[in-house]
Amino acid sequence: FGSIEGEAGSFSGVVSIGDARILLFPVYSMVGPVWVTSPTALQDAGLGEYKVSSDKAKWGGNHSELPTNKPLNLGWLMVERDEKENKSENGNFPKIDWPDKIPEQIRNRIVLVSNKLFSQIVNSNLEVRTSVAINPETGAAEEKALYTYEAIPRATILWFDVIVDDFRAQFPNLDNLKKWESTLRCDRKEDNKNKEENQINLLTRWRLWDKDKNEGKFKEALNKACDWVVSEKINKDGQQKWRWLSETMKNIDQSPIGIVQAGLEWAEHLGIGGMGTRGFGRIKKICEPWEV
Repeated sequence: FGSIEGEAGSFSGVVSIGDARILLFPVYSMVGPVWVTSPTALQDAGLGEYKVSSDKAKWGGNHSELPTNKPLNLGWLMVERDEKENKSENGNFPKIDWPDKIPEQIRNRIVLVSNKLFSQIVNSNLEVRTSVAINPETGAAEEKALYTYEAIPRATILWFDVIVDDFRAQFPNLDNLKKWESTLRCDRKEDNKNKEENQINLLTRWRLWDKDKNEGKFKEALNKACDWVVSEKINKDGQQKWRWLSETMKNIDQSPIGIVQAGLEWAEHLGIGGMGTRGFGRIKKICEPWEV
């Protein structure tokens, strides 16, 4: 979403995608799989502030499937139920406003542990995988190149930040193109009040015209800009650009964040980092973004 050349000049990308962070981590227990979270994980995801004893855990609530009359093992770690805080009509477990699309079978099996226990549980329950480097010339295993690596288990719930910083409105999405064309041609009544000033400001921002040095080339630059806008809107076949053409994608917001969201749909099928023998995984978008 940036450019190193073109009519608008070079500019940095307008989208920053942060690291995916764990919100709910699955571990095995005597009563089946449970999903573990912590006060910091919840707070960082914008889901509120909660407390729990440093060496105990909270679980239960009106819809919980977990037994409350005995301790619970989280992997190899046995924890007792914290009865001290957050008692309410929802039982021991605090009421958290989870996104609706987190599956109910996960929401009913959530355990809240302290930040200290959370890091220990996660690090102790990562999947350890063994692999070997392949010799590109022979296609066989490379000698003395055996190695192991860790991976998060399937069904981990992650969240991450996508920051759009397009304060210059440089990204040529369809809406911006329409606004620019309207300003260049002064189609709106408010444009006619300061017609030339608006045109000059836009052309200067695009670096198509320098009012101090190229005063005689204003009309030429204006025509060039209008032609560029039209060429960005319509392709050689006369179809509208910056618009998904398939039935399932045509209503995607034509902006950087809209295209990022559309791209996440493909991550479920194409995978992250490839889908080779090492099994680097796929992600599925289950929630709409929380806008800030």
